[in-house]
Amino acid sequence: MYKRWTNKIFNTITLKLYNMNINILKAVQIYTTKKDFIVYTETNNKIDKMILTNDLTRHRKKFGINSKFLVTDIMKKELKTININL
Repeated sequence: MYKRWTNKIFNTITLKLYNMNINILKAVQIYTTKKDFIVYTETNNKIDKMILTNDLTRHRKKFGINSKFLVTDIMKKELKTININL
């Protein structure tokens, strides 16, 4: 039962500005980072793979043509106002 409950919590965080779902661990990583950019790939409005970096061009090439990026300062502002629904 505990495992089922925690999985429900991890799947309910939604970034409203970007219409994207992220789990709590990724939200904490983004909020506490000192890096400037997040490079990620997205599937079904969920972050599939991500890396926090200051070197945007190198990591965009590494993630391929489907990669997207965001500035972490903008995401940090939105992470402050997230509501978790149980």
